[in-house]
Amino acid sequence: MSLEFALRDQYDKLLAYHFPRQKAGVLALADKRGAAQIEAWVRSLYDRYQDRIDIHGIAVLTGLPSFARGLVRQFFKQTVEYPVLLDWDGAVSQAYGYQSGQANLLVIDPGSRILLRLAGPASDASLGQVYAELDRLLLRPPSV
Repeated sequence: MSLEFALRDQYDKLLAYHFPRQKAGVLALADKRGAAQIEAWVRSLYDRYQDRIDIHGIAVLTGLPSFARGLVRQFFKQTVEYPVLLDWDGAVSQAYGYQSGQANLLVIDPGSRILLRLAGPASDASLGQVYAELDRLLLRPPSV
């Protein structure tokens, strides 16, 4: 199974997610019910790592009628200051084993291995797990 994908964000900009990557990555996926849990994850990780890792948010929008897509895209433009990838058909979230109704966070090494998979709200313990994996990746010399 390939974990590579291409999705567009709310500004219609295409992001192609290919391996190997230059940096370790974090994917934060959520549907409408899990969306409120995303900010605590992303804010904590961004504050700690800034641009040393890639963080991408994916909105799981399966089941949404196609006529509502423009409204949803506009909603994201107005309410979210960073790009959010829009997974309309659920193919990407399904490939990554998304658990609905809660935030899903995946730590992925530059070679495509999923090192950590968490679901639910951020806590000190769960953030500690993510920090440990990312710190280990950032200290590891790049493979040649």
